Amino acid sequence: MTKHNDNKLLFAGISLLALLGLGFLLKNKKEN
Repeated sequence: MTKHNDNKLLFAGISLLALLGLGFLLKNKKEN
């Protein structure tokens, strides 16, 4: 595996976590 692929995977993982976090915050805001 090249370093470039690792960076792509890392970026994808971070993006996914950020999206999940945003969705969670929005859900909490709607409920309150």
